[in-house]
Amino acid sequence: MKIIKDSPSQASQDSFVMNMLEWKRHGYYVEIGAYDPVEMSNSYILENKYDWSGISFDIQNVDFSNRKNPCLKLDATKADYKNILKEYKAPSTIDYLQLDIDPAPNTLAALKRIPFDLYKFAVITFEHDLYRGHEDVAIKSREIFREQGYELLIENVGNPDPYEDWYINPQLIPESVWKKYSGIKNIEWGKLYQ
Repeated sequence: MKIIKDSPSQASQDSFVMNMLEWKRHGYYVEIGAYDPVEMSNSYILENKYDWSGISFDIQNVDFSNRKNPCLKLDATKADYKNILKEYKAPSTIDYLQLDIDPAPNTLAALKRIPFDLYKFAVITFEHDLYRGHEDVAIKSREIFREQGYELLIENVGNPDPYEDWYINPQLIPESVWKKYSGIKNIEWGKLYQ
């Protein structure tokens, strides 16, 4: 897998996204749990190097003045994503969905509010923080994604402290792109890019 140099992303999630989408330009992201406009951002490079549009969410008042795409201050566990995505004219097929809120049960609560009946996502990263004892979050999120037709491509990124799962939509990503990574478990993120 190729890596984006100088990426601020925590575990090169942006590199994973771009590899799966074959270095797509002008894509669209939804980032639930923005944290910071640059530091450990999974959308910063997508927006600034590949001209992606998108929308971010965070419960904190994050200063996104140096970013072209908006960050809404709201409680992601109570957000009406259906109406927000409609208001911001999000496409019905969204290239990347990030779900990463602390603590992990809040990430699961946000996941349950995603309108999968109206929107499809090509690539998803979901932080479950299994290493912090959130096995229930990992199990339930995997059930939800499986029911929605998503393929758990890389499980438990962050060995020895597994904290995240990476998914693809097999209807939107060619099998020739994702198949060689299928079933990878308990891996240090850097090992994917060597």
